[in-house]
Amino acid sequence: MKYGLIILLIICSMVAHAQKPPNKQEASIWAPVNVKIDGVANEWGKLQAHNNATDISYTLANDEQNLYFVVQAKQIPVISKIVAGGIRLKIQLSEDKNPSRGINISYPAYPAADGKTSYYVSTSRRADTSKKALDSLMWSNNQILDQKCKWIKITGVAALDSIISVYNENGIKTAQKFDRQKTYTQEIAIPLKYLNLTSDQAKFSYQIIVNGSKIGNPAQFETLSQDAGMRAFQESFQNQVNFNAAKQASPTDFHGEYTLAKKP
Repeated sequence: MKYGLIILLIICSMVAHAQKPPNKQEASIWAPVNVKIDGVANEWGKLQAHNNATDISYTLANDEQNLYFVVQAKQIPVISKIVAGGIRLKIQLSEDKNPSRGINISYPAYPAADGKTSYYVSTSRRADTSKKALDSLMWSNNQILDQKCKWIKITGVAALDSIISVYNENGIKTAQKFDRQKTYTQEIAIPLKYLNLTSDQAKFSYQIIVNGSKIGNPAQFETLSQDAGMRAFQESFQNQVNFNAAKQASPTDFHGEYTLAKKP
């Protein structure tokens, strides 16, 4: 009985490990025929990897026309960081070692005049968890995204070096949405013609960066309490605020390689 239990635990551990997504995407993926850039990732199924450094799940895929980048995040601090500072996908041909020649796509992006724009996505835990209440919360959050996130930043493409509208005529599509569980999904499609990729140059290096963003200044206590217990609480709270602000401001990133998938 004892050995049977041990074997069962080992099998369960092996199954759990086998189901855990890799830290970086390992496969080339041909995009689904029904792909739609709408911030809803149903057609993608389970995303290809979950990166521990950035705490995002993602899939890179392609078809004959476009490269697709799909991201999901579930942790509120990560989502806040993405919405406030954007995610940057940097693409570089594998044989090109000059980092200044990479192509960067950042979304959402903000014009310089709006660089200090700050807003907050609702994370409240409502007592009412009915479908109607969850739909209302999701709608409210998605309205914020639609109103504030209207720009994409492109660098490294001569014809597109600028901040462009999400309603652009260049074929670059983006979308982001929350679902009822407050999972955040971002989707980007960029035509392969802008990436200098051909059948002879089907492999490229990429870097995914969750940009840091400072939203306001950390709160500061003007005076600390004379009470020892309250003073210790204030100091502890201040340290936590400073730690969270520093974490929010610091970019996180990782590198990988992707080979364009061949049409099935």
